[in-house]
Amino acid sequence: MTRVRIRGATMDEDDDRRSTKRRRTVLTGKVLFNNRASVFDCTVRDLSDTGAQITLADVSTLPRDFELEIPSKDMLVQAHVMWSRGRNHGVRFGQAAD
Repeated sequence: MTRVRIRGATMDEDDDRRSTKRRRTVLTGKVLFNNRASVFDCTVRDLSDTGAQITLADVSTLPRDFELEIPSKDMLVQAHVMWSRGRNHGVRFGQAAD
C-alpha cells in the first residue's frame, strides 16, 4: 500500500476527501462570467458529480463564481473556485445554470 504525505498528515492513496468519485478526462470547456460576456477556454482534467479540475492556457485569475460549460457532456453548471495553482483550478459545482 502506498502512503502519501500531505501537509504533515499521512494518508493512504485510497483515501479521498471527495464525496463522489472523480474521473480523469481531457474535455474542452468554457469558463463564462460577466453575464456570459467574458469567456476563457479551458481543459477539464478531471470530473465528478460535485466538481472538476480545470486548466487554462495561461495563468489567469478566475472570478470566484462563474458558469462552466462542457459542450461534449451537454453540461452548463455554476462553479465556485475552491483552489488555484498557476493554470490549474479546482471547482465545486452548484446548481445547473439556465
